[in-house]
Parts: sequence; C-alpha cells; structure tokens
Amino acid sequence: MVDADLADYFGSLSHPELMRSVARRVVDQRLLRLIKMWLEGPVQETEAEGRQRMTTESRDQRRGVPKGSPLSPLLANLYMRRLVLALQQRGSEDRYGKVVTYADDLVICCPPGETFDFFGNNFSLQYWIRTGRPYLGLQPSRKSI
Repeated sequence: MVDADLADYFGSLSHPELMRSVARRVVDQRLLRLIKMWLEGPVQETEAEGRQRMTTESRDQRRGVPKGSPLSPLLANLYMRRLVLALQQRGSEDRYGKVVTYADDLVICCPPGETFDFFGNNFSLQYWIRTGRPYLGLQPSRKSI
C-alpha cells in the first residue's frame, strides 16, 4: 500500500491546464468564464498574527485554487484524473496496482488483496456476483442492525 498526500497540491494547480481539462467537459462559455473568474478572484487569508488580508497571488501566478471551497475538490479531482489516465496508459496498474484518488490524496494498492482505509471507508478486493471478476471496492459493513 502506498498512501500519499501531495504537498501544496491546491496551491500548485496550473490555471491554463486546469481550464483545458474543464473545457473538455463543459461547453458553456459563460460557465467556463465564471470558473476562470473564480480562480482569479482575490482570496482572504489569515496571517500567523491573526490579521486578515486579501491576496491576488493565485491570479498573479496563474496557479492555485482556494482550499476549502466546495468547487476546489471537484477541480482537483479533474486535474488529478490526468495523472491517473497517464498511469493507466503506461500500464502501471498491471505493475503496481489500483490507484484511488480524492483531491490531493492518493492510494496505490499493491498487491490488491489487502484492505486499506481511505477517507473513513475500508476498501478491499471484492468480486462481481455474476462474473466473479475482482474489483477494488468498499468492504461490506460488519455492523449489526
């Protein structure tokens, strides 16, 4: 099992690359413009001394999404999908195991026969009832009702 939390992931997302990923799925130009405005908007930060200040660092550097926003995990997942697809295309799942991601967290399961906890859920190797083929899924709850 490899468990990773990418450092400064939300702060390092490239706006142009992120917008290209969004534009592959969203055709409404008004919505794309709204997302771009949201990415470039000023952000209120709390300094170590407790003072609050507005910053345009994200707009100036053309990278980063506001952490804690409801839209941030969605955009982070969309951006992370590029990594997962690249790993799949290179056949890494066959060599290393299944990759499970959420925002800036990822788990690589190798070998997939073991269980692991990810965001409060226990994952393990499961089998499709009809085909018997294995897949990585949530372990059934053992709690009594």
